[in-house]
Amino acid sequence: MHTTQALEGVTLASFAFQENSHIISVFTKEHGRLKCVTKSYRKSNVRGLCPLLGVEIQVIVSDKELWKCKECLVTTSYPNLRLSLDHLRFSAQVTDLLDKLLPLHHPVPQLYELYKQFLANLPHFKKPHVAACIFLENFLVSEGMLDATSAVLKGSLTESYEAQIDLGYYHKLVHTLIK
Repeated sequence: MHTTQALEGVTLASFAFQENSHIISVFTKEHGRLKCVTKSYRKSNVRGLCPLLGVEIQVIVSDKELWKCKECLVTTSYPNLRLSLDHLRFSAQVTDLLDKLLPLHHPVPQLYELYKQFLANLPHFKKPHVAACIFLENFLVSEGMLDATSAVLKGSLTESYEAQIDLGYYHKLVHTLIK
């Protein structure tokens, strides 16, 4: 028996599938990363499925890896991220990493909240890679890949600290994740 659920999430990726369908990868609080197939009959629906959008989706829950999306409504487009190419680039890189690293159908509510906080706070940083470093550090600590005492940023920082964090530290954190 299949059930229908309404879920809140952030779109991580979208792929064309057959003639008028898309497969979307959505990061949700309740089910972690999930993939669902949706029919797209209008261009506006297709644009609404692109990555880095907050969405509310109605899905048919099944035992299969791919769920069926009955309805997808964009709730937020994080407009402040689109004001700066650097902010958008770093948020897209972190989003791509999450889409590759998170297991399917595994709820991680604290990571979901951390990711939403990252997307909301990113535009307020002068150097967007610092916000990405804070998120990646917290992700690595929560996954047990980094000791909390050896973390440089420890989840927060002052303005003087922001000036000291360079791109090398960001690349080191990314490398730790993908090995």
